Amino acid sequence: MKPVLLIDFGSTYTKVTAADVDEGRLLGTANAYTTVQSDINNGLSDALSKLEKVTGKLDFCERYAASSAAGLPRSRRNSR
Repeated sequence: MKPVLLIDFGSTYTKVTAADVDEGRLLGTANAYTTVQSDINNGLSDALSKLEKVTGKLDFCERYAASSAAGLPRSRRNSR
């Protein structure tokens, strides 16, 4: 098994997905509120704790992260 962690820092939720790239299968998903006002790592930690309850402890060989909205001020997100 080769587990990979995929992270999406959204404006409202931080979503995490664990996938086994050797077998091409989904291991689990979880989410938590994005904590951009304090420290974005708090929301990530909450999401990872939830994911671990689903998948058990995994030693991720790689981690990939993306963000589509957390970098824009809230007032500009809706005006695009």
